[in-house]
Amino acid sequence: MSFWVELKVHRLKSLKSIKLSPHQIAWQTRYSRENGLVVNLVAHPSSQTINIFLGKRSMQLVENDCPCTPDWSSPNDFKGAVDFIIAQNEDPT
Repeated sequence: MSFWVELKVHRLKSLKSIKLSPHQIAWQTRYSRENGLVVNLVAHPSSQTINIFLGKRSMQLVENDCPCTPDWSSPNDFKGAVDFIIAQNEDPT
């Protein structure tokens, strides 16, 4: 099982966009097209929340016109985050 995790920290009240460089977007898009799993794990320290955004949505994540809806979210549930990642790797749809 292989996957790539980008770690981010989010300090704003709402998730309007995730900061990804053009190189990160290109790499995540290309890797996802080849059936690779890319996960953007975004921590929000003030709410102690972990948000996961799949890399195949990297283009959506940088758009500022609407709030980002995470593919998975939970208050500091690292086991749940790992379980979500493993489930995505088992079913790469």
